[in-house]
Amino acid sequence: MATFKERFPARKDWLPIFGVCAFVVHGWAIFSLLREIPSLLLRLGMGDILAAIAYTLTFALAESLLFFALVFALVGLLPHRWFRNHTIWMGTVVAVLLQYASLLSVMSAELPVFMAWLLGLGALLLIFFRLLRGDKMRLWLDLVERVSVLAALYLVVDGLSLVVVVLRNLF
Repeated sequence: MATFKERFPARKDWLPIFGVCAFVVHGWAIFSLLREIPSLLLRLGMGDILAAIAYTLTFALAESLLFFALVFALVGLLPHRWFRNHTIWMGTVVAVLLQYASLLSVMSAELPVFMAWLLGLGALLLIFFRLLRGDKMRLWLDLVERVSVLAALYLVVDGLSLVVVVLRNLF
């Protein structure tokens, strides 16, 4: 059991990592939603548009939780010496680069998915060895703190969206 606890981040490190996961997923969801709003305005009433937004944000919450689980598992599988004193930093870098690789595979039809993930892994290693030195890590952690505040706002809106989705499906 002690080995299991050593491999995975401490509980105090979960929230910033989840905040970054929620931020990148919600950023993509909101971008996609804003792209569709003009067509929704032509076809639907305001109540239906708000319902579509609620469904999108509820799905983004579920996707954020699954993405966090993937990042958490990946942090547990990567070598422990990489994360020794830098769990939040490395966990958030893993989250951002996984999202980057995912976006590469979605946005580029010519680029095979394996190649996108390989580019993401290469970028991860480059950032890991380049940013580990100096004040750059402190800048990254400051950015993570700011993103976590925005992610908390997303979670509040997600909670309201979840209530809307449940009420729409019950009544």
